Amino acid sequence: MPTFEIDEDSVQEKAFNSTANIQILAGGFGWGKTALLCVKCIKIMMDYPGCYGAIARNTQKNLEDVTYKEFLKWCPKSMIEKYPSDRDRKLVFKNGSSVLFSYMKLSKRNDTATMNLLGGTFDFIFVDQLDDPEFTYELFLQMQTRLRGTAQYVGEDANRPRYCNWFMATTNPTQNWVYRNLVRPLQVWKESGTVLPELIVKEDEKKEGKIVPDIELFEGSSLENRHTDSKYKERLKNIYKGKMYDKYVLGKWDVGEDLVYPMFNYAVHVVEDWKMKEKIKEKRNKYNMAWKESLDYGIANPSCYMLAFIDEDGNVNVIDGFYERELDVREQVRRIKEIREKYGVSNDERIIADPALFRRTAVDTTVADTFLKYGVLMERGNNNVLGGISVVSDYLYVDNGRKNPYSEEWGSPRLFISNELKWFVDEIVDYKWKEGGDKPVDKNDHAMDAIKYMLTFDDDKLRMLQQQVRFEQEIRRWRPVSLT
Repeated sequence: MPTFEIDEDSVQEKAFNSTANIQILAGGFGWGKTALLCVKCIKIMMDYPGCYGAIARNTQKNLEDVTYKEFLKWCPKSMIEKYPSDRDRKLVFKNGSSVLFSYMKLSKRNDTATMNLLGGTFDFIFVDQLDDPEFTYELFLQMQTRLRGTAQYVGEDANRPRYCNWFMATTNPTQNWVYRNLVRPLQVWKESGTVLPELIVKEDEKKEGKIVPDIELFEGSSLENRHTDSKYKERLKNIYKGKMYDKYVLGKWDVGEDLVYPMFNYAVHVVEDWKMKEKIKEKRNKYNMAWKESLDYGIANPSCYMLAFIDEDGNVNVIDGFYERELDVREQVRRIKEIREKYGVSNDERIIADPALFRRTAVDTTVADTFLKYGVLMERGNNNVLGGISVVSDYLYVDNGRKNPYSEEWGSPRLFISNELKWFVDEIVDYKWKEGGDKPVDKNDHAMDAIKYMLTFDDDKLRMLQQQVRFEQEIRRWRPVSLT
């Protein structure tokens, strides 16, 4: 039986000793994520006699050829009472602990994938490769409801919890729901202290006014696994270069070789909604506000409307909007006017819109005409995709010579997004180039189109605003001073 050795203070040791309710193992290929998941499962089954858990994989082949074999590689045969069978996929230890080896099953009725473990309750659930497409965020939430945690610890480690109640998963550093819903909220909290709605926190601490995440992330590189021979590590170095090396060997999440906007950073570009509203009050006391609006129109596809204010330094602050499908023109007009009224925006403003709205139909009318009929004026946007991406990238670029209007620190972009506009963030972190890199993937890009229309339309508002600010400064400069 091979011995699983863990170096002191290594990422493997930290993950092995973690007692967080949710534990995510991420990083480069071959750093031992699956092996560590299996070894920790074996240790839990030893320390919590009679516990019942599950190890899940997306397909039967991956489960049997990879995960189950890895489990048997590290599990002492002397501990096993019963092996899994085709009828009963549970492996049972002599101390009464057992683990169900489960995989996704495709329903013949509606082609949806389900898991047989959702009908039971467990002391632990471990998932190998949570980023596989068969696993969804909804399925992850369902699995959390199946954890009961009734098996008790029998060891002598005072740091181990009395009851077993864990979820652990391995994943590759891909920009899917695992990153958006589990990893990114934790990263944002660590970087800026901002608590996103998705951040998993300890509810007991939250009631006392404390924010303590109940999820831990452990990231390792392919070079950290002491069980991997040097020839394999050398092979990885020879094959993977540049950003591919950073992502697949070092396991970095922020490597976007296929992302359109890899420079987007939540901690930099996303601002708490209340701070933006305070900024509006501050600016409104000094001068008339300058607003920008844009719309990517759809009915079967989502419509995306965005409202932003411009400050005297040319920063565009996207404060509000909607992103929703199956809204007719009248309902969209109602939503737009409702948002405008909320911020005191005139209905005389023109929305920079999808050029398709200006195409005449067989009845010699346009969608823009229909919006005008209900009191919303449209202006044709620029549909140059690559030119628009270039402009948006320039707004996202952090210029060390600019002062951030919110943090007052040097180094700032010119585009800021309210943290309430979650749909914008979800799109931009998953907005990718097609293979070949000549154009972006034409899917789930409605907010990306709307921001391109907004930023590529030059309507002189910034210049007018800056003239107003200079005039106000001159007035204050020459204002007579009372001596009484």
